Amino acid sequence: MSLVAAQNEREVWLFTVKKIKSLFNLGQYRQCATRCEQILSEHPDIHPVHASFFSFYAGLSYDSLARSMSIRSPLLSKTIDQAEEFYLAASTSLPMPQAPNLIIPSAEEATHCADVSSESSNSPVSKYNRSSVDSGTSINSAVTDSSSVYSTDLGDFKPELILPDPNAQQEAPPKEQNLLEPEKPSPLRVSKPLSGVHISQFFSPRRSISPAKTKQRGSLSPPMSSFYAPLRVEANDESAPNSPERRMHRYSSHILDFSAMIQHHIVGMREFRKSLRASQIRGPTFLDSASSSTSSLNSIHLPRVPMKDRVVRFQTPEGYNGQKEMSAMEKQERILRGRENGWARERFDPKRYEDLCEKAIAEL
Repeated sequence: MSLVAAQNEREVWLFTVKKIKSLFNLGQYRQCATRCEQILSEHPDIHPVHASFFSFYAGLSYDSLARSMSIRSPLLSKTIDQAEEFYLAASTSLPMPQAPNLIIPSAEEATHCADVSSESSNSPVSKYNRSSVDSGTSINSAVTDSSSVYSTDLGDFKPELILPDPNAQQEAPPKEQNLLEPEKPSPLRVSKPLSGVHISQFFSPRRSISPAKTKQRGSLSPPMSSFYAPLRVEANDESAPNSPERRMHRYSSHILDFSAMIQHHIVGMREFRKSLRASQIRGPTFLDSASSSTSSLNSIHLPRVPMKDRVVRFQTPEGYNGQKEMSAMEKQERILRGRENGWARERFDPKRYEDLCEKAIAEL
Protein backbone atom coordinates (compact mmCIF):
# COMPACT_ATOMS: atom_id res chain seq x y z
CA MET A 1 0.00 0.00 0.00
CA SER A 2 1.38 3.38 -0.98
CA LEU A 3 1.86 6.21 1.47
CA VAL A 4 -0.96 8.27 -0.08
CA ALA A 5 -3.41 5.36 0.10
CA ALA A 6 -2.47 4.70 3.72
CA GLN A 7 -2.98 8.37 4.59
CA ASN A 8 -6.37 8.41 2.87
CA GLU A 9 -7.45 5.26 4.68
CA ARG A 10 -6.38 6.77 7.99
CA GLU A 11 -8.44 9.91 7.33
CA VAL A 12 -11.48 7.80 6.42
CA TRP A 13 -11.28 5.87 9.69
CA LEU A 14 -10.79 9.07 11.68
CA PHE A 15 -13.93 10.52 10.11
CA THR A 16 -15.86 7.31 10.85
CA VAL A 17 -14.78 7.34 14.48
CA LYS A 18 -15.82 10.99 14.87
CA LYS A 19 -19.20 10.20 13.28
CA ILE A 20 -19.82 7.36 15.74
CA LYS A 21 -18.93 9.58 18.69
CA SER A 22 -21.17 12.34 17.36
CA LEU A 23 -24.16 9.99 17.10
CA PHE A 24 -23.65 8.82 20.66
CA ASN A 25 -23.17 12.32 22.08
CA LEU A 26 -26.38 13.47 20.38
CA GLY A 27 -28.31 10.70 22.12
CA GLN A 28 -29.03 8.76 18.91
CA TYR A 29 -28.19 5.45 20.57
CA ARG A 30 -30.05 3.14 18.22
CA GLN A 31 -28.55 4.77 15.11
CA CYS A 32 -25.10 4.59 16.70
CA ALA A 33 -25.46 0.89 17.51
CA THR A 34 -26.82 0.11 14.04
CA ARG A 35 -23.93 1.96 12.38
CA CYS A 36 -21.35 0.12 14.50
CA GLU A 37 -22.90 -3.25 13.65
CA GLN A 38 -22.90 -2.32 9.97
CA ILE A 39 -19.20 -1.40 10.05
CA LEU A 40 -18.27 -4.62 11.85
CA SER A 41 -20.21 -6.74 9.36
CA GLU A 42 -18.88 -4.94 6.26
CA HIS A 43 -15.24 -4.86 7.43
CA PRO A 44 -14.44 -8.15 9.19
CA ASP A 45 -10.67 -7.67 8.69
CA ILE A 46 -10.23 -4.25 10.27
CA HIS A 47 -7.60 -3.54 12.89
CA PRO A 48 -8.34 -5.20 16.27
CA VAL A 49 -8.33 -1.83 18.01
CA HIS A 50 -10.92 -0.47 15.58
CA ALA A 51 -13.03 -3.60 16.00
CA SER A 52 -12.86 -3.22 19.77
CA PHE A 53 -13.79 0.46 19.52
CA PHE A 54 -16.90 -0.13 17.39
CA SER A 55 -17.98 -3.08 19.55
CA PHE A 56 -17.56 -0.95 22.66
CA TYR A 57 -19.67 1.90 21.28
CA ALA A 58 -22.36 -0.55 20.15
CA GLY A 59 -22.47 -1.97 23.67
CA LEU A 60 -22.46 1.52 25.16
CA SER A 61 -25.42 2.51 22.96
CA TYR A 62 -27.44 -0.55 23.97
CA ASP A 63 -26.45 0.10 27.58
CA SER A 64 -27.84 3.64 27.41
CA LEU A 65 -31.00 2.40 25.69
CA ALA A 66 -31.58 -0.22 28.38
CA ARG A 67 -31.19 2.28 31.20
CA SER A 68 -33.69 4.64 29.57
CA MET A 69 -36.38 1.94 29.16
CA SER A 70 -39.17 1.12 31.55
CA ILE A 71 -38.75 -1.99 33.69
CA ARG A 72 -41.98 -3.33 32.15
CA SER A 73 -40.69 -3.02 28.57
CA PRO A 74 -40.57 -6.41 26.79
CA LEU A 75 -37.38 -5.33 24.96
CA LEU A 76 -35.42 -4.52 28.10
CA SER A 77 -33.97 -7.99 28.67
CA LYS A 78 -32.90 -8.34 25.03
CA THR A 79 -31.26 -4.91 25.04
CA ILE A 80 -29.26 -5.76 28.16
CA ASP A 81 -28.07 -9.00 26.58
CA GLN A 82 -26.98 -7.13 23.43
CA ALA A 83 -25.04 -4.59 25.49
CA GLU A 84 -23.17 -7.28 27.42
CA GLU A 85 -22.53 -9.23 24.21
CA PHE A 86 -20.86 -6.26 22.51
CA TYR A 87 -18.88 -5.41 25.64
CA LEU A 88 -17.49 -8.95 25.70
CA ALA A 89 -16.73 -8.73 21.96
CA ALA A 90 -14.83 -5.49 22.54
CA SER A 91 -12.81 -7.09 25.32
CA THR A 92 -12.04 -10.13 23.16
CA SER A 93 -11.01 -8.09 20.10
CA LEU A 94 -8.60 -5.92 22.07
CA PRO A 95 -4.95 -7.00 21.57
CA MET A 96 -2.85 -7.88 24.58
CA PRO A 97 -0.26 -5.23 25.56
CA GLN A 98 2.16 -7.91 26.81
CA ALA A 99 2.57 -9.37 23.32
CA PRO A 100 6.23 -9.92 22.30
CA ASN A 101 5.89 -7.80 19.17
CA LEU A 102 4.87 -4.75 21.21
CA ILE A 103 7.75 -4.34 23.68
CA ILE A 104 11.15 -5.94 23.12
CA PRO A 105 13.78 -4.78 25.62
CA SER A 106 17.44 -4.80 24.72
CA ALA A 107 19.84 -7.26 26.31
CA GLU A 108 21.42 -4.57 28.49
CA GLU A 109 18.05 -3.35 29.78
CA ALA A 110 16.85 -6.89 30.44
CA THR A 111 20.01 -7.69 32.45
CA HIS A 112 19.74 -4.47 34.39
CA CYS A 113 16.04 -4.87 35.16
CA ALA A 114 16.61 -8.38 36.52
CA ASP A 115 18.69 -6.92 39.39
CA VAL A 116 16.10 -4.34 40.40
CA SER A 117 14.06 -5.02 43.51
CA SER A 118 10.39 -5.78 42.97
CA GLU A 119 9.44 -3.43 45.79
CA SER A 120 10.21 -0.40 43.66
CA SER A 121 7.28 -1.06 41.32
CA ASN A 122 4.74 -0.82 44.17
CA SER A 123 5.87 2.46 45.71
CA PRO A 124 3.75 5.64 45.51
CA VAL A 125 6.46 7.48 43.64
CA SER A 126 6.67 4.71 41.09
CA LYS A 127 2.95 5.03 40.45
CA TYR A 128 3.38 8.79 40.17
CA ASN A 129 6.11 8.40 37.54
CA ARG A 130 4.08 5.87 35.57
CA SER A 131 1.05 8.12 35.53
CA SER A 132 3.21 11.00 34.36
CA VAL A 133 4.53 8.94 31.46
CA ASP A 134 1.04 7.89 30.42
CA SER A 135 0.02 11.49 29.79
CA GLY A 136 2.10 12.42 26.77
CA THR A 137 1.33 16.12 26.84
CA SER A 138 2.37 16.58 30.47
CA ILE A 139 5.76 15.03 29.82
CA ASN A 140 6.37 17.15 26.74
CA SER A 141 5.44 20.36 28.57
CA ALA A 142 7.48 19.70 31.71
CA VAL A 143 10.60 17.95 30.41
CA THR A 144 12.32 18.90 27.19
CA ASP A 145 15.24 16.48 27.23
CA SER A 146 14.94 13.00 25.80
CA SER A 147 16.06 11.37 29.03
CA SER A 148 12.70 12.19 30.65
CA VAL A 149 11.17 9.00 29.22
CA TYR A 150 10.45 6.47 31.96
CA SER A 151 9.33 2.90 31.69
CA THR A 152 6.03 1.50 32.99
CA ASP A 153 4.83 -1.81 34.39
CA LEU A 154 4.29 -3.23 30.93
CA GLY A 155 6.33 -6.08 29.59
CA ASP A 156 9.79 -6.55 31.09
CA PHE A 157 10.52 -2.86 31.67
CA LYS A 158 10.95 -1.71 35.26
CA PRO A 159 12.24 1.55 36.69
CA GLU A 160 15.91 1.60 37.51
CA LEU A 161 16.63 1.88 41.20
CA ILE A 162 19.37 4.26 42.33
CA LEU A 163 20.54 3.81 45.92
CA PRO A 164 22.63 6.47 47.66
CA ASP A 165 26.13 5.43 48.63
CA PRO A 166 26.63 5.97 52.39
CA ASN A 167 30.42 6.16 51.90
CA ALA A 168 30.25 8.63 49.04
CA GLN A 169 30.59 12.30 49.83
CA GLN A 170 28.73 14.98 48.01
CA GLU A 171 30.97 16.77 45.56
CA ALA A 172 31.20 20.52 46.02
CA PRO A 173 30.74 22.71 42.95
CA PRO A 174 33.93 24.09 41.45
CA LYS A 175 34.90 27.45 42.88
CA GLU A 176 35.77 29.01 39.55
CA GLN A 177 32.31 28.35 38.10
CA ASN A 178 30.45 31.52 37.24
CA LEU A 179 26.82 31.51 38.36
CA LEU A 180 25.77 33.67 35.41
CA GLU A 181 27.03 31.19 32.87
CA PRO A 182 24.58 28.56 31.62
CA GLU A 183 25.16 25.18 33.15
CA LYS A 184 26.18 22.18 31.11
CA PRO A 185 23.54 19.88 29.65
CA SER A 186 22.30 17.40 32.24
CA PRO A 187 20.33 14.18 31.81
CA LEU A 188 17.23 15.99 33.04
CA ARG A 189 16.33 19.55 32.11
CA VAL A 190 13.05 21.11 33.22
CA SER A 191 11.55 23.83 31.03
CA LYS A 192 9.32 25.25 33.79
CA PRO A 193 9.11 24.63 37.54
CA LEU A 194 6.57 22.16 38.84
CA SER A 195 4.06 23.67 41.26
CA GLY A 196 3.98 22.13 44.73
CA VAL A 197 6.65 19.45 44.17
CA HIS A 198 10.34 19.94 43.63
CA ILE A 199 11.88 17.82 40.94
CA SER A 200 14.73 16.70 43.20
CA GLN A 201 12.27 14.71 45.30
CA PHE A 202 11.73 12.23 42.50
CA PHE A 203 14.86 12.16 40.35
CA SER A 204 18.56 12.03 40.97
CA PRO A 205 21.39 12.58 38.47
CA ARG A 206 22.90 9.46 37.02
CA ARG A 207 26.27 8.45 38.42
CA SER A 208 28.62 5.79 37.12
CA ILE A 209 28.57 2.96 39.68
CA SER A 210 30.62 -0.19 39.50
CA PRO A 211 28.77 -3.54 39.67
CA ALA A 212 30.66 -4.56 42.82
CA LYS A 213 29.61 -1.45 44.74
CA THR A 214 26.05 -1.82 43.51
CA LYS A 215 25.82 -5.39 44.74
CA GLN A 216 27.40 -4.59 48.10
CA ARG A 217 25.29 -1.49 48.62
CA GLY A 218 22.07 -3.30 47.67
CA SER A 219 22.75 -6.08 50.19
CA LEU A 220 23.64 -3.75 53.08
CA SER A 221 21.27 -0.80 52.74
CA PRO A 222 17.47 -0.97 52.35
CA PRO A 223 16.06 -0.04 48.93
CA MET A 224 14.93 3.55 48.54
CA SER A 225 12.29 3.55 45.82
CA SER A 226 11.91 7.32 45.83
CA PHE A 227 14.96 7.76 43.57
CA TYR A 228 14.64 6.82 39.93
CA ALA A 229 16.85 7.32 36.96
CA PRO A 230 15.69 7.67 33.37
CA LEU A 231 16.14 5.05 30.72
CA ARG A 232 19.47 4.79 28.93
CA VAL A 233 18.81 7.32 26.18
CA GLU A 234 21.42 9.63 24.77
CA ALA A 235 20.92 13.25 25.85
CA ASN A 236 21.46 14.63 22.37
CA ASP A 237 18.87 12.36 20.74
CA GLU A 238 15.96 14.72 20.08
CA SER A 239 13.72 12.02 18.58
CA ALA A 240 13.59 9.91 21.76
CA PRO A 241 10.06 10.97 22.82
CA ASN A 242 8.82 9.62 19.46
CA SER A 243 11.05 6.58 19.41
CA PRO A 244 9.51 3.12 18.81
CA GLU A 245 10.03 2.14 22.45
CA ARG A 246 8.25 5.28 23.65
CA ARG A 247 5.35 4.77 21.26
CA MET A 248 5.03 1.13 22.32
CA HIS A 249 4.88 2.15 25.97
CA ARG A 250 2.19 4.73 25.26
CA TYR A 251 0.24 2.30 23.07
CA SER A 252 0.36 -0.44 25.70
CA SER A 253 -0.73 1.98 28.41
CA HIS A 254 -3.76 3.03 26.37
CA ILE A 255 -4.62 -0.62 25.71
CA LEU A 256 -4.54 -1.37 29.44
CA ASP A 257 -6.71 1.64 30.27
CA PHE A 258 -9.24 0.77 27.57
CA SER A 259 -9.40 -2.85 28.73
CA ALA A 260 -10.01 -1.77 32.32
CA MET A 261 -12.80 0.56 31.18
CA ILE A 262 -14.49 -2.24 29.22
CA GLN A 263 -14.34 -4.58 32.22
CA HIS A 264 -15.87 -1.84 34.37
CA HIS A 265 -18.79 -1.52 31.96
CA ILE A 266 -19.30 -5.30 31.90
CA VAL A 267 -19.49 -5.41 35.69
CA GLY A 268 -21.86 -2.44 35.72
CA MET A 269 -24.20 -4.07 33.19
CA ARG A 270 -24.33 -7.31 35.19
CA GLU A 271 -25.11 -5.39 38.37
CA PHE A 272 -27.85 -3.53 36.50
CA ARG A 273 -29.38 -6.87 35.45
CA LYS A 274 -29.33 -8.11 39.06
CA SER A 275 -30.95 -4.94 40.39
CA LEU A 276 -33.57 -5.15 37.65
CA ARG A 277 -34.48 -8.71 38.58
CA ALA A 278 -34.69 -7.75 42.24
CA SER A 279 -37.00 -4.83 41.46
CA GLN A 280 -39.20 -7.07 39.31
CA ILE A 281 -39.47 -9.54 42.18
CA ARG A 282 -40.39 -6.81 44.67
CA GLY A 283 -42.84 -5.18 42.25
CA PRO A 284 -46.05 -7.24 42.94
CA THR A 285 -45.60 -7.01 46.71
CA PHE A 286 -45.30 -3.24 46.53
CA LEU A 287 -48.36 -2.92 44.28
CA ASP A 288 -50.43 -5.18 46.52
CA SER A 289 -49.54 -3.16 49.59
CA ALA A 290 -50.36 0.09 47.79
CA SER A 291 -53.73 -1.20 46.59
CA SER A 292 -54.62 -2.51 50.03
CA SER A 293 -53.78 0.83 51.65
CA THR A 294 -55.85 2.67 49.01
CA SER A 295 -58.84 0.40 49.56
CA SER A 296 -58.60 0.88 53.32
CA LEU A 297 -58.62 4.67 52.90
CA ASN A 298 -61.62 4.52 50.59
CA SER A 299 -63.50 2.27 52.99
CA ILE A 300 -63.45 5.02 55.61
CA HIS A 301 -65.77 7.26 53.60
CA LEU A 302 -67.76 4.69 51.58
CA PRO A 303 -70.16 2.04 52.89
CA ARG A 304 -68.79 -1.44 52.90
CA VAL A 305 -70.03 -3.79 50.22
CA PRO A 306 -70.48 -7.48 51.07
CA MET A 307 -67.87 -9.79 49.64
CA LYS A 308 -70.43 -11.82 47.70
CA ASP A 309 -71.56 -8.67 45.86
CA ARG A 310 -67.94 -7.90 44.94
CA VAL A 311 -67.49 -11.36 43.53
CA VAL A 312 -70.72 -11.24 41.56
CA ARG A 313 -69.90 -7.80 40.23
CA PHE A 314 -66.70 -9.02 38.59
CA GLN A 315 -68.01 -12.35 37.37
CA THR A 316 -67.51 -13.21 33.71
CA PRO A 317 -70.67 -12.57 31.66
CA GLU A 318 -72.53 -15.64 30.56
CA GLY A 319 -71.60 -16.75 27.07
CA TYR A 320 -68.42 -14.64 26.97
CA ASN A 321 -65.67 -16.49 25.09
CA GLY A 322 -62.80 -14.07 25.74
CA GLN A 323 -63.14 -12.18 22.46
CA LYS A 324 -63.78 -8.47 22.15
CA GLU A 325 -66.45 -8.93 19.45
CA MET A 326 -69.28 -11.47 19.29
CA SER A 327 -69.29 -14.04 16.57
CA ALA A 328 -72.08 -14.29 13.98
CA MET A 329 -73.63 -17.26 15.79
CA GLU A 330 -73.75 -15.34 19.09
CA LYS A 331 -75.37 -12.34 17.42
CA GLN A 332 -78.03 -14.61 15.87
CA GLU A 333 -78.84 -16.20 19.22
CA ARG A 334 -79.14 -12.78 20.86
CA ILE A 335 -81.58 -11.58 18.18
CA LEU A 336 -83.72 -14.69 18.65
CA ARG A 337 -83.90 -14.20 22.42
CA GLY A 338 -84.88 -10.56 21.93
CA ARG A 339 -87.71 -11.50 19.59
CA GLU A 340 -89.04 -14.08 22.05
CA ASN A 341 -89.12 -11.47 24.83
CA GLY A 342 -90.79 -8.92 22.59
CA TRP A 343 -87.68 -6.76 22.67
CA ALA A 344 -88.75 -5.68 26.17
CA ARG A 345 -86.11 -3.87 28.22
CA GLU A 346 -86.30 -3.17 31.91
CA ARG A 347 -86.76 0.57 32.36
CA PHE A 348 -86.19 2.76 35.38
CA ASP A 349 -89.29 2.77 37.61
CA PRO A 350 -89.57 5.97 39.67
CA LYS A 351 -92.80 4.88 41.38
CA ARG A 352 -91.32 4.04 44.76
CA TYR A 353 -89.36 7.29 44.89
CA GLU A 354 -92.50 9.30 44.07
CA ASP A 355 -94.40 7.57 46.90
CA LEU A 356 -91.54 8.32 49.29
CA CYS A 357 -91.57 12.01 48.36
CA GLU A 358 -95.34 12.32 48.79
CA LYS A 359 -95.11 10.67 52.21
CA ALA A 360 -92.42 13.11 53.31
CA ILE A 361 -94.43 16.11 52.11
CA ALA A 362 -97.51 14.90 54.00
CA GLU A 363 -95.55 14.69 57.22
CA LEU A 364 -94.49 18.32 56.87
